[in-house]
Amino acid sequence: MISAALMRKLLFALLLAVLIPRPTAHAAGPVILSEFMADNTRTLADEDGSYEDWIEIYNAGSFPVNLDGWYLTDNAGDLTQWRFPSTNLNARGFLVVFASGKDRVVPGAPLHTNFKLSAAGEYLALVQPDGVTIATEFAPLFPRQLPDVSFGFGLVTGTTTLIATNAPVRAFVPTDDNLGASWTLTDFDDSGWLRGTNGVGYDTGVVDPLESTYFGQVLESQPIAYWRLGEMSGAVAANSGTLGASAEGLYQNGVTLGVAGPRPPQFAGFETDNTAAQFDGLDDFVGGPGGLLDDRSSFTMAGWIRPTGTQGSRTGLFGQNDAIEFGFINGTTIELWTPVGQIDTAYPFASNQWHHIAVVGTGQALELYYDGNLAATSPGSVSSYGASGFNFNIGGGGVFDPTGNPFLGQIDEVAVWDRALAADEIARLLQSGSTTPVDFGSSIGTDVRTNMQAVNSAAFIRIPFVVANPADIAQLTLRLKYDDGFVAWLNGQEIARKNAPDTLAWDSSATARHPDDLAVQFEDFNVTPFSSLLNAGANLLAIQGLNIDATNTDFLIQAELVTTRVGEIGSQPRYFLTPTPGALNSAGAADLGPVILDVRHTPDMPLDSQDLLVTARVLPTFNALSNAALQYRVMFNAEVSVAMNDSGVNGDAAAGDGIWSANIPAGTATNGSLIRAFNRYCRWRNCSSKTRERRTRSAARAVRCSIWANSTTMC
Repeated sequence: MISAALMRKLLFALLLAVLIPRPTAHAAGPVILSEFMADNTRTLADEDGSYEDWIEIYNAGSFPVNLDGWYLTDNAGDLTQWRFPSTNLNARGFLVVFASGKDRVVPGAPLHTNFKLSAAGEYLALVQPDGVTIATEFAPLFPRQLPDVSFGFGLVTGTTTLIATNAPVRAFVPTDDNLGASWTLTDFDDSGWLRGTNGVGYDTGVVDPLESTYFGQVLESQPIAYWRLGEMSGAVAANSGTLGASAEGLYQNGVTLGVAGPRPPQFAGFETDNTAAQFDGLDDFVGGPGGLLDDRSSFTMAGWIRPTGTQGSRTGLFGQNDAIEFGFINGTTIELWTPVGQIDTAYPFASNQWHHIAVVGTGQALELYYDGNLAATSPGSVSSYGASGFNFNIGGGGVFDPTGNPFLGQIDEVAVWDRALAADEIARLLQSGSTTPVDFGSSIGTDVRTNMQAVNSAAFIRIPFVVANPADIAQLTLRLKYDDGFVAWLNGQEIARKNAPDTLAWDSSATARHPDDLAVQFEDFNVTPFSSLLNAGANLLAIQGLNIDATNTDFLIQAELVTTRVGEIGSQPRYFLTPTPGALNSAGAADLGPVILDVRHTPDMPLDSQDLLVTARVLPTFNALSNAALQYRVMFNAEVSVAMNDSGVNGDAAAGDGIWSANIPAGTATNGSLIRAFNRYCRWRNCSSKTRERRTRSAARAVRCSIWANSTTMC
């Protein structure tokens, strides 16, 4: 199987040199305009949840600078267009300013300029307090910008690993609070602790039942409302979401309870006796809380539906009238309606079938998913999806209208989130039911199962390390594999936490699960603001690892600590396919070839007898597209190249929509094989690959893929 999350990681861009005139750009002095994005669709949201353009300021000097009286401008004739308030920028620190036109200048709060940026190109400058001296300038215009690709100055950097995966550690599972916080200090005597190697944990080889169920996956994502609709009797539809009893639903007008819902073997993530609610298409419904969807800058709604007949016009599935409405606008068309945009798309399934359906508002677009696959989208940048005060209802009772809109069929597992779930999160909900555990073994150097399981959900870990010269460090990154949470200290001061309670105790548990397939991947935490805590010589990283409970089937904490030093700042601006607002830039690329985004595949879990349709959004940059190709490899066999098309044939949905498609034929791979995936970045025709591999066992196809797109003017 190629998971949706994995496929979406296979984003490849061929970088082509294009011989076109370039604007001049320069950056002088320690404070510079280091990076900006003029077409931000999903990279960085502001405090309103809106994806505005942004500008990054970097202090490359050794001393703090107060930016009071500095200026940003997109008008060469008005160098004092927008003035910074009193804002301290630390040495080697970053400040992101949103170029939104909102003109917000409150010190300590997110800053917004009184102008926006043009993706077509325009003048842009950072000006010193005299209103004349240019600190950084892109003139006469910066070049054309692309969605979610940033532009700025590359940095010559080098890295040093202070704590490696084979570093020596000391571990201890407390049975009381006698140590307090003393164990986080450098001078604590840990000679009586367990001595071992980095990677503290255990693995029983058993799948955690909650991590293998749909119910568990939904709870892990922390919806505000989650009605399982599995009651056998009574009037209350219990809410398992974070709003608790305040968002309980009420069964109205005789909803039939206890009808069989999605069940194994077809739906492995459910109980064998899972039940759903059945609606008569006349007047019954589940009434939820009032105003649940009011003033949401982003949202997600999802559930399972089984229509048992033709639906009438304006049939409600779930939603809130005059805010976010969702259902059948007619017998064959699903509609997601909001006051600021909508989606209308065909419902492609026959009656009497269970299907998962989800809708998302990101603040930049509306999205609709069938069975974890994106089926329709509608762009539009908004700060709110409206408000009405009406109740959130399920199966009728007023979804498209104040009353009525009855649904005929069954509905199960309705959930609402106050954020936009990413595509891989939606896909993850449907990947429940696995009976194959994720193997922690390769990450565990010190096994604490005997000491920890059924004793305590927390473990104390100390990792000593040495720093030669802290002044050389421009960026400090803590990299962690963790199951399920942690709090980290550097020389006795807290620097990072995840899934940890506000008040930490010696026996605290994690506040949320960290799925096993993510727990074995490093997650990076930027702890640069705490680099001043480093000593020349001996230092200590202390970590309290947190399991979801003391009896859980596995546990893991493995840490790396990496420093980045900065050499010269590049003199020529570059494009960055991976933007880094608030962090050091990479080397970047001077020119861009076609950009490849949103790689997806259908079906989500292909059988050997099914073709695998791979699609990608391919954007031209400076020249028109000539062709695109999909390259894939099964196991260790030779790579195979398949031409992609955007002509509306051979599986391509619509001609000329920028979504290119290709099929990997049925029978290409068999079950139970090894997936190897890599990213490759190339220039010109001779390509050398930079490979990042991920290996995992799959119950379906094992294919590694890359996509190439060529411009019409190959140099």
